[in-house]
Amino acid sequence: MSKLPTERQLEIYDFIRMYVDENGYSPSLTEIGKKVGLKSKSTVFGHLERMEQKKMIKRVPGIPRSISIIK
Repeated sequence: MSKLPTERQLEIYDFIRMYVDENGYSPSLTEIGKKVGLKSKSTVFGHLERMEQKKMIKRVPGIPRSISIIK
């Protein structure tokens, strides 16, 4: 796996950062998908898993809206 984020991951990252700044909590999988044009929550989830492996974000398992920006 490449350590560099994909364009889609950067788009998701920017949206999460903006959303947290505006709302004080992270967006849902559905909200992320709508913003970046993904209909499947599992696809969004997969992107978040890879972003977490790349140390871009951190999540708390089992807790919705628990995405934290790392870098």
